[in-house]
Amino acid sequence: MPQAFSDDHCALRVSSEWAAWLKERRTQLRSITMLTGSKFIQITAEFVRRFADLNGIMWVCTEPAVFDLAIEQAQRP
Repeated sequence: MPQAFSDDHCALRVSSEWAAWLKERRTQLRSITMLTGSKFIQITAEFVRRFADLNGIMWVCTEPAVFDLAIEQAQRP
């Protein structure tokens, strides 16, 4: 099953579209890991997780090293 990674240095205007897209594909994704660049985007990502019912499969990272580790671990067989 695929995983999704997003370096979300994005604007709030796309969050509702992103949430709807993720919600539609929730059953097709094993996990979602987002890297946020600011507290504002972190809060927005938390909203996306709740709105799209992604608790348990979506993680929000504030540290690039944690995000990089998630990618590294996902690439392991």
